[in-house]
Formats: sequence, structure tokens, C-alpha cells
Amino acid sequence: MKSLTATLLAAQKKTRAKPYVSVLLWDNLGADLRLTWSQLYSDAVNDRPMAMCIAGDNSIVRAYSQGVGNLKWQRITDPTVEAQWNTWTDASTQCSHMNQIYLVAQTSGAYVWLFYISRSDLILYCRESSDYGASWGAAATVKTVSAGSELESVCAAVSTGTDLICFFSTGVAGAYDVRLWRVKRTSGSWGSATVWTNSPVYRVRGMTCHKTDDYNMVFGAEQAGTEFGFETASPRVWCLYKVVYGNGYNVASDTWSASEIVERADAGTAFASAWPSLTYVDLHRMLFTGYLVGEDYSRVMRMRGFYGDEFMNTEWTDPFPFKAEGGPFGMVTAYRPNGDGYVYACCSNAAYRASAAGDAQVDVSSRVVKYRAVDRWTGHKGSGVSIDYGQMIAPEIYAEIWLDNSDGGLNTLGSGAFACFKRGAQVVLRRGYKTTDGNEYSPWPGLWLEDYEYVVDFRGKSYLVMYCIGPWGQFSGMAAQRQYHWEDDDETVAAIATRVFALAGFRLTEHAGEASSEISTLKPSILIHPGQDLRGAALGVLSKVSDFVFWEQTTAYLKELRDDEASDYTYADSGEHVIIAGRYGIRTPAYNHIEVFSGLSPTGIPIFGDEVDYDEVDLIGHRLQKVFDYAYDTNAECDARSVSQLRKHDATKKRGEIVTLPNVGLVLLDAVTITDSRAGISSEVYRVRGIEETYDTTKHPMIYRQKVTLGSR
Repeated sequence: MKSLTATLLAAQKKTRAKPYVSVLLWDNLGADLRLTWSQLYSDAVNDRPMAMCIAGDNSIVRAYSQGVGNLKWQRITDPTVEAQWNTWTDASTQCSHMNQIYLVAQTSGAYVWLFYISRSDLILYCRESSDYGASWGAAATVKTVSAGSELESVCAAVSTGTDLICFFSTGVAGAYDVRLWRVKRTSGSWGSATVWTNSPVYRVRGMTCHKTDDYNMVFGAEQAGTEFGFETASPRVWCLYKVVYGNGYNVASDTWSASEIVERADAGTAFASAWPSLTYVDLHRMLFTGYLVGEDYSRVMRMRGFYGDEFMNTEWTDPFPFKAEGGPFGMVTAYRPNGDGYVYACCSNAAYRASAAGDAQVDVSSRVVKYRAVDRWTGHKGSGVSIDYGQMIAPEIYAEIWLDNSDGGLNTLGSGAFACFKRGAQVVLRRGYKTTDGNEYSPWPGLWLEDYEYVVDFRGKSYLVMYCIGPWGQFSGMAAQRQYHWEDDDETVAAIATRVFALAGFRLTEHAGEASSEISTLKPSILIHPGQDLRGAALGVLSKVSDFVFWEQTTAYLKELRDDEASDYTYADSGEHVIIAGRYGIRTPAYNHIEVFSGLSPTGIPIFGDEVDYDEVDLIGHRLQKVFDYAYDTNAECDARSVSQLRKHDATKKRGEIVTLPNVGLVLLDAVTITDSRAGISSEVYRVRGIEETYDTTKHPMIYRQKVTLGSR
């Protein structure tokens, strides 16, 4: 149960209390800020490699390689003037028309640096500007490679002052020996390049770097199929890798972390992920290009990463499309903290920007006339058959909120004061009471505006009705972009579940001591198919252990339902939270014997485990469930699964519901104590399986009630 103040606890335990309800809309996409992009310009120039940065005076500096390999640059001082985006200056420099260009600027200061590769692909150059990109000095050689080798990708970051660090890739055309390098500039001079002793790849196509404390990098690479379990190098697989070059914070200075895959194409699809661009706004955000090799098809994709203490621990969402004109060379992003407040995304023939703060929140609290909100994960047993996830139907969270529109003020949404009022916006429902300390409340789990409609009733009163989905609704509308596969002993259930939740843009964690021990030790084989809905994928992963999930706002928490868990709250006839009405029953679980089979051991002995509730067998007869799950490789793991599976069935033995004034600190899966002398119930401990809340000011007297669905602890 969530912690509440003493005054709020006292208020909700009264037989009469004054409710407090507020509803806000936030400009969030899922759990994170929504970036709403508007196009600044476009032209007919063919897509070419380009670079962009924001200089210390907030001017936007861009460069691109014209089709024949001539370097062009521009400096934009007012991004709202379209003509500035179409005005390019010839740098009188030849460069590669196929390989990467990169720009980097001081966060505060006048220096800007431009990196580009020669037309012969043998020399990496840098040009410096000391006036925010208004003019450029002569080219300095950063690296020359020997004949037969080639340079393709480059990125850079400011170390301190005018000292720089540059990363680049070299390789031999067609050879499986492309490497990453780094070279430093200190006191105006470039030093010797050192190679990262990483596993080689066939090709690196685009690199990006964002410096926090260390140097965080993402690069696109074509990898051998043998790296992903195929018998031969072909088919090759395109991937986006993340890696950190240490600056002495989370990674030791001048060392590389191990690389990890951020995104990859399914093998055999010839789909490439390349040309990434990374920036940090409220969290790490990335654009990259997905294209079919050999086909005239490309699409700009975007991903969000959950920013943590360490970039390598950052989890990323599944990619989703960016509506842009970027072609196979991708788009670059740029954002300057304390700058003009916008994030920019550009390719050589178009530019977009989005407010880094999103649209202002909308407060419609004064218009709320009624709502009905539901958060449940209740028991189910239809026709004597239960689903595999322990007689628990798929969880759901939703709400229906009615707003007064008698003044017509809500007739125009999505602009002006109601710019944030649009489908997909996060809806924050706060429920509570007017207390001696003022209006106090606790928020409902996360909600998002899915649909809305205008309603005029028979009395002529006008309303706007908001239909909101919760996190599980978000999950069910999303599908895995590609196949995800974990072999035995690869990752724990906790790590796999965390990854699946991250694909949908949500964090999964636990309150101390509430998750099972198995979730952090069991390492099963898990397969998620392309197109599988993420809710089903998440529940499939969690079915391996005894844990369930509850939500607090947009964060998911793991919880094992222990039959000895202490009660969180008390409902009673008097002196505690008063029960208005109640129902209390006993039910028969669908199964009382669980057998778990997992194939044969290497010596041919069956891997097996079971658990029996002998008391239930004696009462109602033998009801057996056989579970075939090849995720386990020991009898102990099968035993643990059978125990947790039977525990989920046993947890549905008790059932009931109570109606009370809302307990706004109550959380799904809490244990509560019930005393209702009218039904002979005394200090019985139940588990909260569902919460349904109703607020209605159109009734007389008004309604403010909470129905709590109960099950066994």
C-alpha cells in the first residue's frame, strides 16, 4: 500500500468525507515526453550524407556532401526563416559522397569542428571554426590509411575546452575486418590513433557519439550470421551496437566497454539498420535508417532509451517510424541544453524541430463530473477450465472520465490552451479528500487518452467523455518488431521481463523483498515471435515464475504472492475503514495437482517436477494440470514451477468484494484484513484482486465509492 499522510488516512476512514478529484493531461507518449515535430523546410535535393550541430550561440550549423563530392555548409541563425535552410556555401573542398560527415560544437563557446572523409576514402580531415561556424580554417589531417583500406564512418565529441576525441572506422572492402579507432586532439595537435580490439565486422555504416561523463556511442554494423547461432557467416545481419569509451567515470579512462546490441534486423531479411544519430534531451533518443539492401526502400526510425547511471545499462524501446523525408543516409538530431528549447532533426533535404518541453499540461479538474476507473487482475474459472497463468485473467487498467462541456470550451482541442489535449496524451487521475491540511490525493495508475466523444443528453447537457487505457492497454497495442530469443542460461527471467517491458517504453522493477528469488536465478529459454503482442509476451515470460505485476503511475513492480504476507490495511465495522457492503465466498480451484515436464536430460532421464494439494484432492477429487515447458533443464526448476503454478491456483480459493469510501493508498495485490460481523468474518486476510472506483456528481446524493475485489492471500 502506498504511504499516505496522517490527515489523508483519517479523512478516508470517516463515514462522511469531502472528496477531492483532479484530472490533468500531460504531453507524454507512454511514460516519456512526446516530441511533436513540425517541418521547417524541404526541397528537392537528393538525400546525401550530412551533419548538424548547434553552436554555442544557438545557431544551427549543417554540412552535406553534394552528389559529386563537393562539401557544402550553412549557418542558420533563425530556423523559422525557410530561406536560410536553402542557402548553402561551397566549402571548396572535395569529400566522399557516400561516407559520413560529422559536426561537433562546444556547449558554451564559439568553436565548431567539421569532420569529413576524402573522395578517395583514405584521409580523414577536420576543419575548425572559431566563430560559431560562420567561417572555417584550413583542413587538418586526422588520419591517413594505407592503400587498399578505406574510411567510412566518423563521429566526435569535445573532451574539454578545444580538446577533442574522434572515433572512426577503417576496413578493407569486402573483408571481415572492419575496426573502430579513436584519436585525440590535445592543444591543437592530433595524436596517434589507437584501435579498439573488438571483434571485427564486415562493415560499419554510421557512428554517433554523445558525451555525458563517458563517451556514449552507437554504430551500425553488418555482422556475420555465425555470431547469432547460424552455421555459416551468411546470412549477414545488420545491427546497431552501443559501446562506451571511458573517461574515468563508469568506464576506466581510455578503455572500451564491451559492445551490446541495441537493435538488429531479423536474419535473412536483408533489412539494414544504419546511420544512427544519438542525443540526450529528457532521456537518450536516437534516429536511424532502416532500409532494404539492394531495394529503393528506406524509413527513418526512432527509439527511446531509459537514461540511467550507466549508458550500457540503458534499455531501449522497440523502434517506431519517424514521419520524415530522410532517405537511406538517415537523419541527424541535435539539442543544446539551455539553448532555444528545441530539438532538431535534419537530413540534407528537410528539417524538423520539436519543443524539448512538450506542450503545456492541461488541467480539466473543474470540469470533472464523474469517472469510473478499473485496475484488476482477478480470478477466472470458466467452464471448469483455467488459463495457464494460474487462473488469473489478463490484467487491465482503464478509466472513463466525463467532463462538463456546457460552455463549449472543449469543442476545439489540440491547439491553444488545449494543445496537449490529444489522443495518446497521459491522463493523470488524482483522487483523494479535502483534509485539514488542504486537498490531498494519490494518483491512479498510469492512463492514456485512447478515444473521446461528445455527448449531449436528453436534458441538453453537453459532455466530453474520455476513454483511457492503462499500461496493459499500451502493451496489447504493441507488437515485437523482430524475433527475440534467449537460450538456456543466457539471462534471468527478471532481465528478460525488464527487456520486454522496455520494448513498450516502461520500467520494470521491484520494491525491496517483494519479488520471488526464482525470478533472479532462473535462466530459461524464451522465444518471442515477430508480431507477438507485448502484453502476451510479458505474461509468457512471467509465467515461468510466481511473480505478478502491479503499477504505480508508469512504473511496473514485481510481486510474489506469499501466503504469509503481512496485512497492509484493515477494514472493519467501526474504528477502521468502514465497510458499506460486502460479499465473501469460498471457491474451488480448477486444479489441485500440477505436473511440469521439460523433456529429457542429456542422459535420457525425464526432467520433471510436481506439487499436490492433498486437502483439495480429498475434498473434491483429483484435478490434474500437466504443464509442458522446455524452458527448464533441472528437476528443481520443474519443482519450483509446479509449486508456483499451484500457488496461483490456491490463491483463488477465497473470493469476495467490499464497497467502501475510496482508500486512495490501496494498490493491486495488497494484503488487507477484513472484519465484518454481519457475515461472521473476523480478521480474515485477503488479497486485493481488483479495484473499481466510481465518482458521480450527477447523482443526488453524489457517489464516491470503491469496490475492492478480494481473493486468497
